[in-house]
Amino acid sequence: MSALVSIVIPVYNGQEYIKETLDSIFNQHYRNFEIIVVDGASTDSTMEIVNRHKGLIDVVISEKDEGMYDALRKGFDKATGEYLCYINADDRLLPYTLEEVVKTFEKKQCD
Repeated sequence: MSALVSIVIPVYNGQEYIKETLDSIFNQHYRNFEIIVVDGASTDSTMEIVNRHKGLIDVVISEKDEGMYDALRKGFDKATGEYLCYINADDRLLPYTLEEVVKTFEKKQCD
């Protein structure tokens, strides 16, 4: 199990939850992932929180977009992983999530 998982997080004014979302990714048992945060030019402290974790985030895009699906497109355009994932900025992953997904995908030869 060594496939790179690209995780895209679209966010706009997500200061209330973005830290918990990022922490849930940092706490994954499976460690081969990249994080791509796509912020739609938030007007709250979302980017301050994201920038505090910049050393652990692979790509940060902060610019006006046309909504969540535009943000996802931008993020997936930057993704280099074999598997693509997105998580909303107010959701969390359990610590074993990526490990189980990659294991299942590889076992069943998913694409």
